[in-house]
Amino acid sequence: MGISPTRLGFVALVFAIAACGDNDVPEQIDAGPEALAPTVETIAPMQVIAGDPIAVTCTLTEGTVDEPITTMVQGEFVVMDDAAITRTGGGLVARKVGTVQIACKLPDRDLIDATPATVEILVGAAANIVTEINPAPVTAGEMVTATCTVYDSQANIITDATPTLELSPTD
Repeated sequence: MGISPTRLGFVALVFAIAACGDNDVPEQIDAGPEALAPTVETIAPMQVIAGDPIAVTCTLTEGTVDEPITTMVQGEFVVMDDAAITRTGGGLVARKVGTVQIACKLPDRDLIDATPATVEILVGAAANIVTEINPAPVTAGEMVTATCTVYDSQANIITDATPTLELSPTD
C-alpha cells in the first residue's frame, strides 16, 4: 500500500500543526539592560555674596539603570528672577539680595532640570553711603535731620550697618 503525494502533504501538514501548538511556555527574549531616561541636574552653592559670581555646574545622567553615566556638560542657565543676577559671558553674577532659582537647560537634548538649585544671595560689603539732610537747604539755627543709608556694590541696602555722622562747623 502506497501513500499518494496528496495524502503525503496532508500528513506533513498535520505534523506541522501538532508541532507548533504543543508548547504553551512563552519564549523569553533578553532585551538587555534597562535604559535610563536622560536627566540634567543643576549644582550651585547654597549661598553667595552679592557681586560675586555664582558657580553653576550642569551634569547629564544617562546610560542604564545598572550603569548610569554622569558627565559635566555645557548648558544654558534659566533663572527664575533675572533681576536677581547679572549675566556675564556664559556666567552669572549675584546682584539682588534674596533667593533665586537656577536651572540648567540643554536645548539640543530638549532637557531642563525639573528641580532647580536655590541660591541665597547675601548682602555684600559696604561700598557706598548716601546721606540725606532735611530740610534742605538749611537755615542757620534750624534743627536738621540726617539719615545715612549704606549700600553694597550691587545697590543692596545694608540694613544692619551703623554709620556715624560727624559734623564740624565752618565759619
